[in-house]
Amino acid sequence: MGLARVQLEAEEQAYIAELERALERADKRMRELSRDGVTRLPTRLQCDEHVDDAWHRTLRSGGRFGVLIIDADNFKRINDELGHSAGDDALRRIAGAIRASVRRADFVGRWGGDEFIVVMEGASAEGIRRVAINIHDRVMVEAPTSVTVGCGLQGPIKFIGAVAQDIIDEADRDLLARKKGRS
Repeated sequence: MGLARVQLEAEEQAYIAELERALERADKRMRELSRDGVTRLPTRLQCDEHVDDAWHRTLRSGGRFGVLIIDADNFKRINDELGHSAGDDALRRIAGAIRASVRRADFVGRWGGDEFIVVMEGASAEGIRRVAINIHDRVMVEAPTSVTVGCGLQGPIKFIGAVAQDIIDEADRDLLARKKGRS
């Protein structure tokens, strides 16, 4: 009876160890899937969650909140004329330029396609504008192709009753107006 019990305990420990390894692999895979495969930035789902969380933190603290939406113009042309590898390289360089242009505490994500988002908690309107200019200038230097970047911004929060989507919509409208003004 003692030997059987020892064998059973050893089998249970081996089974638990295998379950723990499987859980670690699944957790690693989930972390990998939460990042964009090209830029290694958080995906749209993580962006949405972060915006919502940051918005609520800002409402509780009475602080400031800014959003930049960055769009790589004429990006389709890069893929069509130079190939998808060149397009992926351009996206990686743009992502790197954006990360290098923001504060460590700021959130940078892949919003979709050729768009990126930066969420800046506690930044002044002037600080947000400076970061937008820095991103634009850095991307112009570091992108391997003729990629330009337009930024839409909104901040700090000035009105009661707003929701995070209102700020994103405002930033998006600003971005579209900037792009139309350039056309």
